[in-house]
Amino acid sequence: MQISALEEDLPVGLVAEMIDAVEDDGQICRDDSGAAIVGGGSGTGSEIRWWTNVFVGYRWDGQE
Repeated sequence: MQISALEEDLPVGLVAEMIDAVEDDGQICRDDSGAAIVGGGSGTGSEIRWWTNVFVGYRWDGQE
């Protein structure tokens, strides 16, 4: 998140709020810690990946 903030020249707190809002709206999904990519470039040893939520509006078998 810090790298995104630096790339966009925005405060880290603002970027965190923006990401939280989009995630709460269901537009994106994050990998959980079990699926985290080890050895990312953030210096923490792991990195969060964000994906477009392809399940929005999807109808599962048997749902109405």
